[in-house]
Amino acid sequence: MHLSTVFAYFALFISSLCYAQIPSKSGEFNITSPLDDGVYVAGQQLPISYVILDSGSRLSLNIYFQPAPGINSTGAVIAKNADVSEVAGAVVTINNKYYWQHTYNYAIPPTAPPGSYFVLFESVNTSTNTSVPVIIRPYVNMTTATASSSATAPTASATESSNTNKSIGGQIQPMVPLVMLSLSVALSYLL
Repeated sequence: MHLSTVFAYFALFISSLCYAQIPSKSGEFNITSPLDDGVYVAGQQLPISYVILDSGSRLSLNIYFQPAPGINSTGAVIAKNADVSEVAGAVVTINNKYYWQHTYNYAIPPTAPPGSYFVLFESVNTSTNTSVPVIIRPYVNMTTATASSSATAPTASATESSNTNKSIGGQIQPMVPLVMLSLSVALSYLL
């Protein structure tokens, strides 16, 4: 196998990581967040984001947060009749095509037991469910943690930011250093 072939496969693999989307079983939308088997923390925000693929579809969508079997917790409704509108403010460009992306931030209850959960996307019109498994880590009381650590070292204050940019670029940005490093290593083998 030639080095250029290895490089091409490697670049294809890295690009698939950057644009990771989970297709819905109904084929009407792709889930861009949460990450498949992503790790999140009780008491924090769980980002939910999806891209509507079919203009003019009659998609009716509900989103739920459900514990896996064995977790002693009840589920929650994240969005009943979730936003599927095709408005200008929701437009994103992916591969030179226009789609509509919608986002919710679900506040994971601080009392949520740690373990496996599912974010369930229910396509009501097709009676099809698409589940994304997530892992919830235990709640950390930041007041207590900050108070105990402030005796030994200064701490940065936590701030919450809201990104209204309707682009998947914000999800790709953390991958840029990894991609650049990988390309650098691959090119060093070619030279």
